[in-house]
Amino acid sequence: MKTHFQKFINSKHKNIYFLIALLFLFTAAAFSYNLKSHDLLVDLGITLVAITAIYSFYNKKQHLYIGIVLALLIIITNWLDEMGSENTIIVKIASTLLFFSYILALTLRKLFTTREININSIIGVINGFIVLGIIAGTSMLVIHTIWTDSFVFTYEEPNTFLSYIYFGFVAITTLGFGDIVPVTPPGQLGVIIFSVLGQMYLATIIASFVGKYSAMKK
Repeated sequence: MKTHFQKFINSKHKNIYFLIALLFLFTAAAFSYNLKSHDLLVDLGITLVAITAIYSFYNKKQHLYIGIVLALLIIITNWLDEMGSENTIIVKIASTLLFFSYILALTLRKLFTTREININSIIGVINGFIVLGIIAGTSMLVIHTIWTDSFVFTYEEPNTFLSYIYFGFVAITTLGFGDIVPVTPPGQLGVIIFSVLGQMYLATIIASFVGKYSAMKK
């Protein structure tokens, strides 16, 4: 039993499980937006993401304990909001932002310290970029909550979490479709910061991996 547990903990597919959970979150949020169970499915997706994120970074007890605390916070606040608990929205957004920021920090640390370039590390890069997009979208939601009307929508203003995540990815990839426009200084500053961070992420990770790949070939 202990051997099977150790194999599970030390699995080389941790990043794949995390990626699957992230994709489930986005898929559930996208295809259930007009269903009554939308919020429930999103909360389920966030719960799975939190669990797989902890599993992905189980290597050190310190990371495990901090991850469990943050994961429990995000899970509890999301489910409390689902049950109609009042005054949880700010805590929910803050816990989401804090949790994914911590996961991104661990992801970057893992990517920069890895010596071998393989499919697992490449998936880790993808996961990191997705997490950065979630952080960007959550930050946009924070800005829009604190500074009302920071963003102008060319369509009816969304009330779904995915809509802000979508805008977060638009910002970090510098696509700029024009369907969501920042019109206040805080909103514009947020877009500038994440546009820079998105390009920095890609540039530094690619440069790091190219250097490591060249070293492996020598």
